[in-house]
Amino acid sequence: MANNCKVKVQVEIEECADTATDGPRKESVGVFEWVVSAEQARSIDECEQIVLQTNYDALRDAFAHHLSAVSQQHALEVAGSLAECEVKPYRVDGEIGRITFESYWVEQMEEEDTARSPFPALHAKEWYRTTGFKEVAMVYGTTEESYRKATDLINRVRHQEGATPSRTLRENTEYEGQQIMVHMEQQAIIILQEHGFTPDGAPTEVATDHTQQALVTLPPEQAERAVRACAPEPEWVAEMQSNPVSYEDPAHSANISLDDVCVKRQKATRKESEAPTQERKRVYNTIAHIAHAGKSYIINGRGVANVLRLVLAFLLNDQLLTYNLLFFVDGQRTLYTTILGAFAWLTSFQIILDWYHQELRPEP
Repeated sequence: MANNCKVKVQVEIEECADTATDGPRKESVGVFEWVVSAEQARSIDECEQIVLQTNYDALRDAFAHHLSAVSQQHALEVAGSLAECEVKPYRVDGEIGRITFESYWVEQMEEEDTARSPFPALHAKEWYRTTGFKEVAMVYGTTEESYRKATDLINRVRHQEGATPSRTLRENTEYEGQQIMVHMEQQAIIILQEHGFTPDGAPTEVATDHTQQALVTLPPEQAERAVRACAPEPEWVAEMQSNPVSYEDPAHSANISLDDVCVKRQKATRKESEAPTQERKRVYNTIAHIAHAGKSYIINGRGVANVLRLVLAFLLNDQLLTYNLLFFVDGQRTLYTTILGAFAWLTSFQIILDWYHQELRPEP
């Protein structure tokens, strides 16, 4: 049975006669001391930062030492000796901060299924990014703020100034986004084929027939009450009652908003006096927002047709294809035609011009 590991943290703040130091100093593995003045110790704000900085330095040192020991133990178990091992620096960018430790790689392997190292292989200057780092830096960072602001924030909360550069965080975020898109594409193809659709989203002979599926609408008396309650003026009631579009049942409907978003290409650096010499390149992404029963999901991809494939896979996976599908779009003709082409085999869907563009629409 493998030995367990104990993680022990103990923080002490006590009076001493030592000379004050200008920062934490290492005493042993995972043990750091910072001798501060009496005034600093009495200050809530200063003492808080001193404790946190000392704590993070000790955490990173203990963590790096532990991982190096794990690597060394793996090499001894596999090779029996460290003499046949290559020692390499292994870099980790984590929620705890950035650390580098010595890792031991077995040169010659007797068994092909035995790993040369207990850790994932990295490229020359690559850093291993922990799940904690990805959550803080990307989920709560770059998806909400600019790369510069997100970088400043994560380095600040880890008490490791300048540890992760903003350009590195940008490259990491773009890479993770690409990996997510690849995974979504793979999952979409699997879901489509499991439900009898081609990878392009076309139904095959084994797919469930939806050509006779009708819209589920509100009962006439319920629609009548809704019309009278929502009519801005009494004279509008008759016109709303004669609406040629059926009033769908919200409880049996899934709402899908679809729109193209244009993003202009930004330079990595720009001088204050610099003026654009030519029109910048643009990238168009299609955003789909799916809402049903108080829950929502957003799909982002390139091209309307591609995003509609992902939308179809999502609807199939969540068993929403038997519901009314209401597509809310602006006046872009390509959205209309692409939706009609992608869902030509389905009868229970409607395309609705969103209210903002409906108001802008000129009178006939």
